Amino acid sequence: MANFKTGLAYYNVDTDRYQDIKIKRLKKDFGCSGIAIYDYILCQVYRDKGCFLAWDENTAFDVADYFGVKETLINEIVQYCGAVCLFDKELLARGIVTSLSIQSRYIDMCNRAKRKDAVIPKNVKITEESPIIPEECNIITEESPIITEVCDKVKYSKVKNSKENISSNEDICRDEPRHPPPKDDFKKFIADFNQIKGSRYKVTKSVQASFNARLKEGYTAEQMLQVLKNAMLMKNHIESSFQYLTPEFCTRIAKLEMYINNAQTKPVNLGPGEWMQNGKRYYGDKNNFSEAPLDAPKRPSAQYYWNPKLKQWNIQ
Repeated sequence: MANFKTGLAYYNVDTDRYQDIKIKRLKKDFGCSGIAIYDYILCQVYRDKGCFLAWDENTAFDVADYFGVKETLINEIVQYCGAVCLFDKELLARGIVTSLSIQSRYIDMCNRAKRKDAVIPKNVKITEESPIIPEECNIITEESPIITEVCDKVKYSKVKNSKENISSNEDICRDEPRHPPPKDDFKKFIADFNQIKGSRYKVTKSVQASFNARLKEGYTAEQMLQVLKNAMLMKNHIESSFQYLTPEFCTRIAKLEMYINNAQTKPVNLGPGEWMQNGKRYYGDKNNFSEAPLDAPKRPSAQYYWNPKLKQWNIQ
């Protein structure tokens, strides 16, 4: 019996792939490491099954071991790829890494190699009509002003219509915001952000523009703050002393998709007699513990206690 091979020895790469807005977002948020890990996973997809890759703890470990990084970073990058539609988000939630472009390229390569039995399993196959495909992912906010412009033209049309038609046109545009969100809303968001994190960020125009864009898309300030609360419970952010958690971080669409419902309520061990739970940092033991600031440095050992006046760890 012939041994049918499903994987590929090589695959074609588009020369304009780095002009893709999704790739640009990945590079902006994770740098060259994000691009390298994404490319490595693509090679694993095409090398093994050809059109998909089973994603679990073992797979994440293999990738992390190859690059010498932590598994939490690998999982965050993979989830981000799902959020920006480099990978199919629905299938990724089921532990399958694939996309419409991956599957299309696989079939094309098999046809060139004259493989007659190349098929994509039904449980991972993505159809053209699927609402979640890379080419149609609604993450580009630049299209939103076009809707407002069209709406204004309808509303102020000088075509001779009856009063009933004019009223209907006004109803079409009723949901469009006529004024930008008040600046006070953004000021309150920054104040609440600083209170949660214990930081001193100031109001900036660039972050305010991103904040207002998210409000127009239907997100709320509470959801953006929830991103901060949930991200502060993640081990990778705890180990980095939350240095990447900024107001701009919480206004990114991909971060909203990743963290908005990703709450972690179980205690996270930070070191000797130190842990995080429900957005707060504690040290001691289960029967006798105290709270420490979120931005405090790592506790040197179990013999140290936090001195709020000196803002440092002191030995007992």
